Amino acid sequence: PRAGAARLDAASAGAPPRPASWSVAAPRFGVSTTALLLDAALIVASLRLLKSLPPAPAVAYTAATTALWAWLYPGATRRLTRPGLWAGIFVIAVGAGALLGEGGLEAGLRMALRALLLSAGFAALSQELAAPAVRARLGAWGAGGWLAAVEGAFASLPALIARLPPAPVLLRRPADALSSLLDAAEPPALFLVAGPAGSGKSAFLAALVERLRERKVGVAGLLSPGEHAGGVRTGFDAVDLATGRRVALSRRGGPPEWPALVGPFHFSPEGLAFGRAALAADAEVLVVDEVGPLELAGGGWAAALDALALTRRRPMVWAVRDGLVDAVQARWSAPASAVWTPATDPAAAAAALEAAGQQ
Repeated sequence: PRAGAARLDAASAGAPPRPASWSVAAPRFGVSTTALLLDAALIVASLRLLKSLPPAPAVAYTAATTALWAWLYPGATRRLTRPGLWAGIFVIAVGAGALLGEGGLEAGLRMALRALLLSAGFAALSQELAAPAVRARLGAWGAGGWLAAVEGAFASLPALIARLPPAPVLLRRPADALSSLLDAAEPPALFLVAGPAGSGKSAFLAALVERLRERKVGVAGLLSPGEHAGGVRTGFDAVDLATGRRVALSRRGGPPEWPALVGPFHFSPEGLAFGRAALAADAEVLVVDEVGPLELAGGGWAAALDALALTRRRPMVWAVRDGLVDAVQARWSAPASAVWTPATDPAAAAAALEAAGQQ
């Protein structure tokens, strides 16, 4: 989300929409705030219990708990049955044990068990959080940040699974599988546009997009232009660069059914979902306007950025505040290939992006 306190909090604080592909069948006993809290409590209790259980009981407990969640939430957990996921975690655990030395295999096993338990637990929470009544109650309790963190964590899981090699490769050639996983961990080609609030980062990005299109370079992603009336900022829109479609993201004193996440600004659930969908589009260059403090804390576009940093290797351009350049690079383990300012020549930046995409 863009710089400027109100807008930054606006685009950042909204909870991510649940990934539709992860929830088809409804929970067996419906959804409720009580079930949500029970699932959250079970996750916390299970993580603490795994620290004290011997390896064999820990494996049995994890299997029983994940099976329970799979039975209760068949739609949300169906992709956790993919063989490649389990094979991948097994290989990673064995590799961790080999690297850690004495006692390392058990440590790797416990790490794998925690990952499986969290995956199933977040899947369960994700489906409970899909219910409008549950979301409304959490918002009334002031738990919007927790809601965003939980859904964001689970939203990045499909990207993690997608990076795993096929199960036969993982099981028959673990060395090759680990090598491919390490190759996938190569940082993305990231370019930053840094400047203070109101410095023209969005205008630079709009010009950059035009220059890229003149060079026949495909562009997707998100711009978030501000809306003003009488010299007062009234809200922000979200613009999908792939389609050109523009929807309202936030409005000062907006409709009462939009959650008032920060101050007088109400935020459109459609706009928040629309923005995250725009960041899921594929193109030669992906633009993100912008990455701010709440993304660094796990809110806003953070889930989408986590997936992009994990899976995307083609160039990306992120707008950031000039004081957050180092923090953004560290948070996503992505050293910037270049840090531009709004005064940078858009044509030169477009040429650099085109060259980076050809490497």
